[in-house]
Amino acid sequence: MVSSIQIQHARKVMRDAFVEEPDFKHSYVANVAMQMYDRLYELGYKPKLRPEDREAVAEAIINLIFQE
Repeated sequence: MVSSIQIQHARKVMRDAFVEEPDFKHSYVANVAMQMYDRLYELGYKPKLRPEDREAVAEAIINLIFQE
């Protein structure tokens, strides 16, 4: 079983990696944004968000997951 200490450490590793390599974080954000778009489209919604808006939502999700 994974402990909360291990999860906290993994989240810190990711936060540090995002700071050191902004392109790495951007790839995570872009992937989440496209997953949201694709899933909504598959469910019959026609997302009308601009790409920058989708990425802003995706970045907020990434930040929430990896925050301290």
